[in-house]
Amino acid sequence: MKGILAAIARAFQLIGKGADWLIDLPFAAVRSIAGTPRYAPGHTLPDFTPKTDFADLEGVYAQTKKSADVVALNKFAFDTVKGYVKAAEHARPDIDLSALPDEVRITLLSMDDNECKALRDAGDAALHKFAGGRDHRVHGVPAVGSVRPTLKSKVRRERTNHHAWLEEARALKPTQSRAFGL
Repeated sequence: MKGILAAIARAFQLIGKGADWLIDLPFAAVRSIAGTPRYAPGHTLPDFTPKTDFADLEGVYAQTKKSADVVALNKFAFDTVKGYVKAAEHARPDIDLSALPDEVRITLLSMDDNECKALRDAGDAALHKFAGGRDHRVHGVPAVGSVRPTLKSKVRRERTNHHAWLEEARALKPTQSRAFGL
């Protein structure tokens, strides 16, 4: 019985909305020609004047930017971490990690292939947090700063810079070498 009464009430609501539309139709045509809004005659649109000026907004923006909730994303560090965890295990020593903070670099170099795979599969949000040194909450991946540098990670880091001497030699060539003279 309640269902039937609810259906009848809904039918009357629809009929009422349709009747409102039919009654409003000729007036809508007049309003569109005259360009008046859909308000009662004699009423105007409400006036809005902002009570804050630009200096106030600038102060709020500066305060918000300084707060701990807003984190600057280092796109280059994110791309470096993403490239490292997506690379094959044998190619990882050749990746330049100099864009990363020391704690992130040490943690990344201490991770094995399974941990890199877990971080890679966690998604971009977790990679951004990891690259920024924040808590990423990825199961099976060590937190940034929880790993102490060991001889193994130091040796692995030196192996990643095996082309550093070549870059330094090319940079210093114009100032420290001279042409052969006969």
